[in-house]
Amino acid sequence: MNELLIARVGFDLSSGAGWIVPVIKRADWPLARLVVTEQGITIQSTFLRDTVLAWTEMTSLQATWTGLTICYEVEGTPHELSIAAPFLARRLRIAASKHSLPIPGW
Repeated sequence: MNELLIARVGFDLSSGAGWIVPVIKRADWPLARLVVTEQGITIQSTFLRDTVLAWTEMTSLQATWTGLTICYEVEGTPHELSIAAPFLARRLRIAASKHSLPIPGW
C-alpha cells in the first residue's frame, strides 16, 4: 500500500438521517491519523478500529473551514465523516492532482 498523504486529524463519524444523528466513533485532534492511498482513505486511531473508505464508496467530499466532510452509504444507511485538521483540504487537492486520484466532486 503506497501512502500518498499522512496527516494527524480529529474526526467524528455519524450514522443515520433525521433530527438526531448518533456519533459512532470520535477522536480529537491529534489522536487519529488519516492515510490517503490510491484506493481510498483510512482513518486510524489507537483505541478504535480503522475506518476504511474506497473512493468509489464516497457519495460526496466537501472542503470545510476546519477540514473535510465525506458522505457515504453502507447498506442503505447514510454516514457522514467529519475530519478536522489544519489545511487538510488543500493538502488533499495537491495529492489528488499529483497522483490523479478519483475523488468524487473534485
